Amino acid sequence: MITFLTDELLPWIQTKYHVHKEAKHITIAGLSLGGLAAFYAALQNPHVFGNVLSLSGSVHWEKEGHKENTPWIEAQIATASKNTLQAHFYMAAGTLENKPLLTANRSLYRVLKEKKYQITYNEFQGGHDGIW
Repeated sequence: MITFLTDELLPWIQTKYHVHKEAKHITIAGLSLGGLAAFYAALQNPHVFGNVLSLSGSVHWEKEGHKENTPWIEAQIATASKNTLQAHFYMAAGTLENKPLLTANRSLYRVLKEKKYQITYNEFQGGHDGIW
């Protein structure tokens, strides 16, 4: 799916419409598992995606075989080189989300902040279907 986005859809959009091609102007966004996918896409393609928007991101998801105490995507970001991944991040989650999802979003926010990424994090009163 990410290959389709980076190798087919995005080049088609850039050819058909007058849009920026620089990563700093390209945002990938997702809700729930799409939020997780947005983080993953930026990790895999930092030269393409300069902004990540995760709405109620399922960042607590565990990849099969991942044996650490931290969620998989958090572990990936914690070990990523700041020189490689220079995206700006926006995360939002509802205070009524299930506990694993909300806890993982808060934890990932702390990791991003500690690594000095540009990160905005908002919590709203609501659950997984909050304002989206």
